[in-house]
Amino acid sequence: MGNIRKVMLIGGNGFIGSHLADALLSHSIAVRIFDKQPELFRNPLREIEYFFGDITNFSALKETVNGCDTIVYLVHSFVPTSVLNKTGTEFCDSVNHFIKLLHCLEKSTIERIVYFSSGGAVYGNPQYVPVPEHHPLDPVSPYGVAKVTMEKYLQMFCRLNGKQYLIIRPSNPYGPRQNFKGNQGVIPIFMNKILNNRPVILWGCDSICKDYIFVKDLARATLELLLGDIVNHVFNIGMGAGTSLKELIALIEIITGEKATITMKQPVATDVTNIILDCTKYRSTTGSDACTTNLQDGMRETYRWLLNEQQAEKR
Repeated sequence: MGNIRKVMLIGGNGFIGSHLADALLSHSIAVRIFDKQPELFRNPLREIEYFFGDITNFSALKETVNGCDTIVYLVHSFVPTSVLNKTGTEFCDSVNHFIKLLHCLEKSTIERIVYFSSGGAVYGNPQYVPVPEHHPLDPVSPYGVAKVTMEKYLQMFCRLNGKQYLIIRPSNPYGPRQNFKGNQGVIPIFMNKILNNRPVILWGCDSICKDYIFVKDLARATLELLLGDIVNHVFNIGMGAGTSLKELIALIEIITGEKATITMKQPVATDVTNIILDCTKYRSTTGSDACTTNLQDGMRETYRWLLNEQQAEKR
């Protein structure tokens, strides 16, 4: 497989996609983005080719991939905590759209397909920690089941069609340009609530422990795999250490100088409670650590960005 030349990011205007685009551009790699809407927190970049449309418009997707050698799929239509009795249609749509997209690529110029899966939902509540890539896949949510299904279909598709794949299982990404008014990304969401004297809602207990990764580290680590032409592998990308919600809130209180008001609610059955990723495979493959930003430094940068956004909203 030759050097990476032009990458198409499906859902590239989202949180992770925007940082991956930055990382690619920093190495003079051409970037094309297909998304339904522009970025939420910054204007379009002149170096990027943008195409706007719905993921179900497969004829448009088929045309826009021409000339690209790598495609990165960053789209998912529902979230890990979706209520079980409301996700049947969402599950089918998410999986079907991905499968149909893959078949649009059969005769395209795409050589490598990169799929962003989940470093938590696919494993479910782990049998042991830290969790390596070969840990049993036992999802406890429709979101996790969909991610596993899409991983397996991608692997089969690539074997049958002479394509290469790369599956990324990130831990919980956080950082600038994450939607602090959305329903994913506890760090900016908690920061925003604490700054606005609104209660932080904890589903379950404050001892829940998870792995977090600064989004710029996630983008850099993914780029390193792409530049190394590493294909047909699955990689965890995380910090490799756990932080409880209690510790997370304490750090936010230190960084913001504000005290949190906490509201406890019943745990969500579809949420993975405690998970830490084993990133040994990434380190042994690339010779470097996936995460180079400690949690407090990453949170401080996120906080500075959040303050700027809030000030911009008031102007």
